[in-house]
Amino acid sequence: MPHSDPVPEPFVLTLGAVLDAAGLDPHEVLAIRHTYKADGLPSRAAATPERVLAYTREQLHSGKFPKEPARFWLVFMAEGALRSRLTAVYENRGESVAERTQRHRYYNVVPAPLLAALEERLVVGWSGGVRNWVMRGSSAARFPVLEIADPTTEAFPGFDHVLLS
Repeated sequence: MPHSDPVPEPFVLTLGAVLDAAGLDPHEVLAIRHTYKADGLPSRAAATPERVLAYTREQLHSGKFPKEPARFWLVFMAEGALRSRLTAVYENRGESVAERTQRHRYYNVVPAPLLAALEERLVVGWSGGVRNWVMRGSSAARFPVLEIADPTTEAFPGFDHVLLS
């Protein structure tokens, strides 16, 4: 009779392991997922560091965004259904109360170099449905790391056969 050893579970690198390696406590982290849309960040080209910061720091009073958000914000941009690429990491230094309006709160967030080597390279599988665009770090820590690679651009089909005179 053949002997069969139990098959080990496959190893899955998670965002939590990345946070741990960077010395970040998931309870001090907020994960934010932006999508490209006309009234916000319309395209990858338009998502400059300055525009991402300005867009991220402005939050509605109502909705899913916590009233007292965590110290570090990991900002991801959607790449399809559930793929999300790390775009920036900010340190939240509190609400800029003087800028508050009836609809929006503005936060004093500044770039933080904590995961600089992974910005624009770390891709996670965003779970919990795409409607959950903001998650506490303790929940986001379970996200699987799908890849750590530079973004690629799909060539326009047939473009390589265009002849210009």
